[in-house]
Amino acid sequence: MTDHITKDSEFFERVLPFLEQVGIPVQLESFEFESFLPGVGLHKGQLWIDLAQLTAPGDVLHEAGHYAVTQTDKRAQVDQQVLKDNDQLEGEEMAAMLWSYAVAVHLELPPSMVFHQKGYKGQADWILQRYAEGDFFGLPLLQFFGMAYYPDEGPSFPKMKQWLRA
Repeated sequence: MTDHITKDSEFFERVLPFLEQVGIPVQLESFEFESFLPGVGLHKGQLWIDLAQLTAPGDVLHEAGHYAVTQTDKRAQVDQQVLKDNDQLEGEEMAAMLWSYAVAVHLELPPSMVFHQKGYKGQADWILQRYAEGDFFGLPLLQFFGMAYYPDEGPSFPKMKQWLRA
């Protein structure tokens, strides 16, 4: 095990069992397919994590968020190309970001692990500030997808109704 992985072992000790519990299949092994983020990607309906290539552990939650917000009937085939060809990707990107924030809060991980300085086109601090102020852009999509409660039906966000899109 490398120093990098040892340093992030608490993150993985919380995240991997959570992903399994909510039904996100994970492959922990090296891969050669092209991915949007180093060391993590969606391939053949699974979340693949290549620990040797992974540069930011929080990216695992972001990519898991894409799996979570994908329509049920497309989840088994989801991969990088399916994401590229998705005409709803911009909205689902906001939903995946907010989902990953909700998971971080749920698992008591610092949201800055997900919204790190190397990602989000330099906007990580701005995103975290918006969320801290209760500006949860993307929340209407999570509600529409059946994943987050509407104000009159249950606890407020970041509590989730369910972790996978219905």
